[in-house]
Amino acid sequence: MSLLTVRCPHCGTAREVDNKFYRREVRCPRCRQAFSVKSALSAWSRLEGQIVENRYRLGELIGEGGFALVFRAEEETAGGAMRSVALKLIYPDPEIPREMQVKELLAVLQAKHPFIVQGYAAGICDLGGLSWLYLAMELAEETLEMRMKRGALSVSEVWKFAEHTASALAYLHKDPDRLVHRDLKLANILRIGQQWKLADFGLVYPMERKTNTTSRPVGTEDYIPPEGYDGLVTPAWDIWSFGVMLAQTLTGKHPFESAHHRYYAITQEEPQLPADLPVPFGEIIRGCLIKKRAMRWTAPQVLAALQAARGLRASLSAGRWRVSQNVQQWKQKRTPDERPPQQRRAE
Repeated sequence: MSLLTVRCPHCGTAREVDNKFYRREVRCPRCRQAFSVKSALSAWSRLEGQIVENRYRLGELIGEGGFALVFRAEEETAGGAMRSVALKLIYPDPEIPREMQVKELLAVLQAKHPFIVQGYAAGICDLGGLSWLYLAMELAEETLEMRMKRGALSVSEVWKFAEHTASALAYLHKDPDRLVHRDLKLANILRIGQQWKLADFGLVYPMERKTNTTSRPVGTEDYIPPEGYDGLVTPAWDIWSFGVMLAQTLTGKHPFESAHHRYYAITQEEPQLPADLPVPFGEIIRGCLIKKRAMRWTAPQVLAALQAARGLRASLSAGRWRVSQNVQQWKQKRTPDERPPQQRRAE
């Protein structure tokens, strides 16, 4: 078991720690301040400019999650040409078997679908005295989470996201080699060119296993289905997460906003959705958020509903939704002096 040298982010004092503690907090021997070993290891300036496998030069840090760092990198290809890629470095974690981490790399490299992020190469590299798993893949312009921070999506944008993501899920869930992603969320949907692509297969689950239960819930709490809290894993898990995302892209809110804990809302309450959602999204979202997993929609059903809804009715519905959203935004932006006298008196 190796020792790591990390520097206190408060005073810069160096300290050696056992690498099994990288997820925990330690105390600086000089200033006595507590800091996370993981955050010290994650300092992007420590890795920027380093070379991975004599092939990838790390640039800026563009993403960080619970299991990995993602850098923009320059790859030297055949003939000396350069191209920009996203290079993911997966934390060396003694508590997670290496074979589980390798599973993500293999899943991405083996997946061949236009709406799943393309992996170029994978392997093991040494940086900063640590052995990392790495994955080189397509470089995205932004995530769906980033896009939503710029403002509401148009119905046509939501339609494209829904079609692309449902198509990727239909591919993953197809027999005989079914995979369950288990971590669908806005941050894991990437825009590359004009396409939305599914990424981050760190929790992917092969359905050929003899058991389809886990010892504890995994994934991001906002997107875990009711059965996920019991550790039950089926493709219906991804469909639930997709339904939550679809509701968020249209309304800007989680469909299970509640005064109660998220777990209670997800397992006991019905989704809170506007009655006038544009066709066919209201029907799709409700079909994806059925609590009984056996009754929940599938990815092919979502695609069929989208295809069947194309036409004048969907266009009119989208127009009404756009007007409704614009009116709501206008009401929220008005100052008290701009409101009708009756409304000001009531306030």
